[in-house]
Amino acid sequence: MSESCLPHKSDDFLALTARWVLPIAQPAIEDGLVLLRRSKIVAVGKRRQMLPHLPPKVPPRDFGEAVILPALINCHVHLELSDCPRPFPVESGSLVSWIQKVIEHRQARGGYRPEVVTRGWEECLRYGVTAVGDIAQPGTSPKDYHLNIRPAEGIPTSQRSFEPPPQTAPDKSVQKPHHESHLPEGDIPLPQAASTPSPDWAYPDTTPAKGVMFLEIIAPLEEKAAQVLEQIELFLRQPFPEDLFPGLAPHAPYTVAPTILEKIIEQAAQHKLPIAFHLAESREELQFLREGQGPFRQLLESRGLWREGVFGRRRPIDYLRRLAQAPRGLIVHGNYLADEELDFLADHPHLSLVYCPRTHRHFGHPPYPLEKALERNIRVVLGTDSRASCPDLNLMEDLREVGRSFPTIPPFQILRMATLDAAVALGWEHRLGSLEPGKDADLVIYPLPPEYRSDPHAALLSTSSHPLTFVRSGNFHPPRNSRR
Repeated sequence: MSESCLPHKSDDFLALTARWVLPIAQPAIEDGLVLLRRSKIVAVGKRRQMLPHLPPKVPPRDFGEAVILPALINCHVHLELSDCPRPFPVESGSLVSWIQKVIEHRQARGGYRPEVVTRGWEECLRYGVTAVGDIAQPGTSPKDYHLNIRPAEGIPTSQRSFEPPPQTAPDKSVQKPHHESHLPEGDIPLPQAASTPSPDWAYPDTTPAKGVMFLEIIAPLEEKAAQVLEQIELFLRQPFPEDLFPGLAPHAPYTVAPTILEKIIEQAAQHKLPIAFHLAESREELQFLREGQGPFRQLLESRGLWREGVFGRRRPIDYLRRLAQAPRGLIVHGNYLADEELDFLADHPHLSLVYCPRTHRHFGHPPYPLEKALERNIRVVLGTDSRASCPDLNLMEDLREVGRSFPTIPPFQILRMATLDAAVALGWEHRLGSLEPGKDADLVIYPLPPEYRSDPHAALLSTSSHPLTFVRSGNFHPPRNSRR
């Protein structure tokens, strides 16, 4: 590529190399290179094929024995509970007893605290997660998802970094499988500079969250329908940055009256919003759906929220049929979905199933119906849930939990659940989830242990390593004390 072909100065570009690059949408690339320009990916391919085409004065930054992959996407998290020092204990597997502890925790701290959301978002970033599906409490602002993470002084925006490990020549004793390059014939195509809208509020030198901010709605009383609609209207009036989309999260079948759920789904359809809904999470919930009895009824009665005739005589399939009317939906947990309900999800690909592996283990549920879901080609994505049920927000540990619990599922398929499939579930597949030209330069780099030099997918899931660094919109950031 000649210098005259380049419409931008070389400082705009950054080339990263490592033993392995995992584009996710394409086969793994050994001795790979990722070329970034500002906040976007320009090209991905084999290092030896791409080096002759690099812009002048853009030496590759080599991470040696490492794996470059797309930044992870946490599809279900409650960042407002990031002040929980450890998961709350579960008494005899009771979800209701755990919910009571969450209520007590919120009351003890005095309600919603925006700095807790900020703290949770920072923890996600440290673990290489740059997009979330967060369940936001009423009163949460998009401004709460911004941090001041300033790179080193004097480093150009596109090259903010700390030093990678010294370059290591590839081990020629390791047989190299054939992988297609993502580099097109001829010169590397350079995308046109995109115009960036300027909202009336902005956060210079900050790291805002990407993803979906789901407004949590708890409304078991039918007479509160008008207040719910007003709450949604106020939520949507907020100025959302281009990296954070609004969504609606009617909490669960035991906290949202069916008539109000219908109105929320109508709002989602009208405004083209995604929905997140906890469903089939516990046996107590199934009893409540069938009979309107059990611990959930007792919880509602104790808080003056029970009305005869509102709940009962329903199954999860009844809720799935309603949720399918939304433009896009996340069915959170689904631990006890029956075959009929899994078949329904398979027929409605705009609905995704969210599995929270370590939270699932914390509650002692039976094995998750993951293999049944995958056999039906249901899109299954991953979340940590909150620190009230999970020890941290390290999503890679949830991927590793899947690998341990389901050793027959290929590691590359598990990684896809937290990258490209997760992006589709949240409506971000045009920008995130894979290393492809034109997508956001969001990626994470992990060390590659010697024993896994020929199997990068297994390396990520079979070790306990933390990221070397992460990149968000083309900017490098250190993991900032990932080890706790």
